[in-house]
Amino acid sequence: MIANFDYKDNLGITKPLPNTGDYRMKAYQVVEHGKPLQENELETPSPTGKEVLLKTVACGVCHSDVHIHDGYFDLGGGAQLPLSLPEPLTMGHEIFGEVVGFGDEVSGINEGEKYVAYPWIGCGDCDLCNNDREHFCAANRNLGINVGGGFGDHVLVPDSRYLFNAGDTPDYLSGSYACRGLTAFSALRKAEPFPHDNSLVIISAGGLGLLALKVAIATYGINPIIVDIDDEKLSIAKGLGASEVINSTQDRILDSIGVAIAAFNDDAPIAVRKYALTKQKLNGSTIWGTDIMADSETAAFANGTSVRYLDYNDTYLSLEPLHPSDMIPGLVALAEENSLSGKELIQAIATGYELAVNLCDVASLRSYGWDHVSYTGLGAAAGASKLFNFSDEQIRSTLAIYAVPHASMRQTRVGELSMWKGAAAANAVRNAIFAANVVKSGFSGPYDFFNGEMGFVNQLLGGKLINPDILLNMKSDDTKRILDTYIKKWPVEYHAQSAIDACIELRKNFEDPNLIKSVVIETFKVAYEIIAKDPEKWDPKTRETADHSLPYTVAAALVDNNITQYSFDQEKIQDKLIRKVLGLTSLNENDELSKGYPDGIPNRITVTLENGNEYVSEVKYPRGHANNQMSRAEIKAKFSENVKKVYSSKKIEMISDNIFDIDNSNDIKSIFSDIKI
Repeated sequence: MIANFDYKDNLGITKPLPNTGDYRMKAYQVVEHGKPLQENELETPSPTGKEVLLKTVACGVCHSDVHIHDGYFDLGGGAQLPLSLPEPLTMGHEIFGEVVGFGDEVSGINEGEKYVAYPWIGCGDCDLCNNDREHFCAANRNLGINVGGGFGDHVLVPDSRYLFNAGDTPDYLSGSYACRGLTAFSALRKAEPFPHDNSLVIISAGGLGLLALKVAIATYGINPIIVDIDDEKLSIAKGLGASEVINSTQDRILDSIGVAIAAFNDDAPIAVRKYALTKQKLNGSTIWGTDIMADSETAAFANGTSVRYLDYNDTYLSLEPLHPSDMIPGLVALAEENSLSGKELIQAIATGYELAVNLCDVASLRSYGWDHVSYTGLGAAAGASKLFNFSDEQIRSTLAIYAVPHASMRQTRVGELSMWKGAAAANAVRNAIFAANVVKSGFSGPYDFFNGEMGFVNQLLGGKLINPDILLNMKSDDTKRILDTYIKKWPVEYHAQSAIDACIELRKNFEDPNLIKSVVIETFKVAYEIIAKDPEKWDPKTRETADHSLPYTVAAALVDNNITQYSFDQEKIQDKLIRKVLGLTSLNENDELSKGYPDGIPNRITVTLENGNEYVSEVKYPRGHANNQMSRAEIKAKFSENVKKVYSSKKIEMISDNIFDIDNSNDIKSIFSDIKI
């Protein structure tokens, strides 16, 4: 809050401005703590010696002014620290003013000039004051606290050395920088040096925290990590340039563990764990949920299959859709096998996301009959290269050895789906980990694998030209595309997320799903092609088909007013009421909605009841979308819900805390061994 003073308009006088005390100044004073400020007339100070008289142009209202006014500091829990201050008191220490007079010992200061007044003024004679530490002086003369401040139209500053030129800073902000600005800057100075982004953590995104963020960016050229429990404040911090890469990576690691453990007893995860038993390796990589250790390639496949199996891990949608967190199990396995740090792991994951998400923006694989996991594998290869700190040539070889022999066909996701739907990405990542391991051993890969005559672009993308530089900038720490990905609220194919949100909203209008007469789904072209077009989507017989069926998930959500991992058990798939509602459902591809993709995921659901009542709900940004983000509390709640049948509440907290602090771990092996069921 800023108080503004216009000498002519508010006081009705013109220059020459008084500096003799003949004019009685006005001030708004604390006469009694807790009571409204009182407007009083006072003698205008006459500056002598080194003193300077300012006409107040603007004065900020600091939170400490609130405490001074109340007469105590609120310590929380009902505890108070009483303040002993002079009464009446003219508060205000964030002062910006115009010089209207000065003593005969002042030089270099002219009337009419505007200055910020440094308010933390000591006695001027002690050792502290003589060493620029006036703010520690016991005999202080702090403006607006011990002596009159900026809530009056004039302020007497004891010495011109406490005046500073504000440059081109706006009047209404200038004074505040001598308080909150110095507070933030002083804290940053004490925390130096900052070698790179993410080397500074600012706790709390309040006024001081956000200012410290801006100072850190402007002065040190870094992006700090901002920590706060308020999602709105975090959103503001992100808009100001804060790096959320570490937080976002931690969130996705925890989310991946949760969905993997939720799938622990399903057929495919059981099968891959049996396979892992044949590939055990002492001091290898943990098979999540067990005490089995295997080589990194096997762990990548086993854990990746578990993460992907429920179709509940994060997503990115563009020209090509992707589940970027499919890379996480493989990169964790590689880091664990090589005793690397949590910080190195986070950098590798962010690098993998960066490449994979960028590729999704430039070309579609499925348009040419290939599966999106080919991008997943390239991302994992880039992340693995980052883990090993590979040279440019080693990066090229790793990408090539992954890409050339391991293209994945789209047939994985056509018709009735099998266990391989959930394992295809895990296999791609396994192949990427294999590529990194052999390159580390000295192996080289095919040249010009990307744009060559028979390379990736010509064979998988119909010759669509892509700047190959997108593959080469994998050494940078400027990786932010992870912030554009979406964490799933519901365990279904992502294009159905907004449809479920819409169904949950519709159910607020009626209690009994038996009353449903008809359901109309209006969706966009990509959703129609992926999760609605095939006849099998209208009569699903397997989990893999049901969670990739828009009409089935809508029917199940309308019947149960919820969707969980258990919505795709065989008993649920054959539920009579769900099947009835599915039979009452029709679907239209809507051109208008298609234009809203991939910016959003627009689905519109219309439900008509037997009594003729019609209800419509349309959702463009489902919960968890980059434009409608889930909070860390929601992500943790999702994790807890996924694992509560196998972990105690104490263990849930332990695992969560470990993952949220993984960037400070020098060896991640113990963190992942602790998730044993």
